Amino acid sequence: MNPIVNILKKYPAAYRFLRFGLYARLKSASRERIFRDAYQKNLWNDAASVSGPGSNLVATENIRNALPDLLSRLEVTSLLDIPCGDFHWMSSVNLADVSYVGADIVAPLIQKNQELYGNRGKFLVADLVKDPLPRGDMIFCRDCLVHLSFREIELAIRNMAKTDAKFVAVTTFPSHPLNADTVTPYWRALNFETAPFQFPKPKELVRDFSDSQVNDQGKHLGIWTMEAVREAIKSW
Repeated sequence: MNPIVNILKKYPAAYRFLRFGLYARLKSASRERIFRDAYQKNLWNDAASVSGPGSNLVATENIRNALPDLLSRLEVTSLLDIPCGDFHWMSSVNLADVSYVGADIVAPLIQKNQELYGNRGKFLVADLVKDPLPRGDMIFCRDCLVHLSFREIELAIRNMAKTDAKFVAVTTFPSHPLNADTVTPYWRALNFETAPFQFPKPKELVRDFSDSQVNDQGKHLGIWTMEAVREAIKSW
């Protein structure tokens, strides 16, 4: 470990401020470049999907099987998938009569999706953290917030709450005891029922596969009503 980091860790308040108060904000400013590089260089290093190992057909088997029935039971007729990534696994889901919009911060990825899958829905460039979001009964946000800092997650959730969506679906780890901050885009498990988020019990909880079965931390897709999310935000 860097000796400067070792020294700073003796002063936790200073370390947290420098790492998350300053450095995290600098990384946030380059969020689009970070994820564009990940796409163009396949930094997530998966042979099937440039969106990473969590987006291949093996990792998404349970979600792909569960999603059509979930949308039907919740009477979701329009879906905003953000970030949609390369649409690799979602392209094999039977969305029936659900109107689909896929959005992502990476413009070249969206252009390719529109070329390959334009007949399956609409694809557009949007930053979940700050851009006005198109309408959808459900905002589907799988494998995204786990890569963002607390500050960016708060901004993203507040941005979602501005919409008239009925439901929000995000990746959560219900058995995870403690949430840690990070610097975008480094991954860690998050439990949205604990601090600093304090969401209530989800309306629905769908078992998701871990990116690595060896490192399975209890990955799920949690679905909350937007009303419940807005109530949680009041305590932030």
